[in-house]
Formats: sequence, C-alpha cells, structure tokens
Amino acid sequence: MLNTMYTVSIEVTKSANVVFNRLIKLSKWWAEEFVGEELRINAEFILKIGSEHFSRNKVIEFIPDKKFAWLTTESKRSTDNFDWTGTKMIFELFPRSGGTQITFTYDGVVLESEQKRLKEICDYCIKNLLYNYLESFTTTIEVSTSQQGWTTVIKDYLFNYITSGKAAEQQYR
Repeated sequence: MLNTMYTVSIEVTKSANVVFNRLIKLSKWWAEEFVGEELRINAEFILKIGSEHFSRNKVIEFIPDKKFAWLTTESKRSTDNFDWTGTKMIFELFPRSGGTQITFTYDGVVLESEQKRLKEICDYCIKNLLYNYLESFTTTIEVSTSQQGWTTVIKDYLFNYITSGKAAEQQYR
C-alpha cells in the first residue's frame, strides 16, 4: 500500500454558499450509498456499495462556504480485504469571478496497483457526478389558460414529452 495524495479541481457557476449546501448532501451525488445523519462537525456516516465495499466516516472539518472534510474511521473492501482507514476526503471552496472553484483532495492509502483507478474514480465523482449535480437546474413552466389549445399542448403534450421522452400522437394538426 502507498500513502498518496490526489487533488482535482473544478469550477462551477454557483456561489460558495450554494456549492457548500449541495456538497454536504452526499446522498444526492456521491457514488456510494449514504447512510447517516445530516452532516455537520463530528457527524458520523457510512458509505457502502452492497456488502462488498464499506466505510464508516466522521466529519472532521466543517466550515460553511469554505471547507468540508471527513476521516475514514473504519473500512473494508471484501473482494481483497483492502482497508483505507485513516484516509481523508477534503473539499475546499474558493470564490472565483462568476462562481466557485472546488478542490477535492484524497489524502490516504491506495494499493500500488490501483493508483490509476483512484485517479479515475476521483475524477468521475468530482468532474461528473458533483459537477452535474451542482450545475443542474429546475425549470418552471407557467401556463396561461386563456387559450385552451395551447394549454393542452403545454400541459399535456409537452409535460408528457419532458417526463417520458416520448412524443404524443399529435391529433391537433
């Protein structure tokens, strides 16, 4: 096993406050199942994938809009008994013009044969899962009921298309 530190950064178009408040909702974007309480300093939680990958973790730094970190206090991967206890996952936020830079650091142990895989997993979690979660948006459609025809198009056909991905039979032509 090797002690290693891997860092990856992304920039998003959200404020540090929005980023921090979304970042700490691990169940919404982290690749593993989250079991635990609301995250705050000293909160404990579990991350797992089925029965083969398990870690118990404790929040060790919690500075709103600036920094969030946890320490793995117990861990095991059943396929090879790999144990990464003592590893820290660190998120630091830096205001940038028009948004926030998020720097993630994995500070802990990794099997020598898995250094490349660690980089790929970290990059995927941060550059894809977290980035997409932070940059997602909600759209609200308001419909005027003054024109019944357009109300049907918007409320029924468009809604069904957006939610199902399938176009409705267009009998209104």
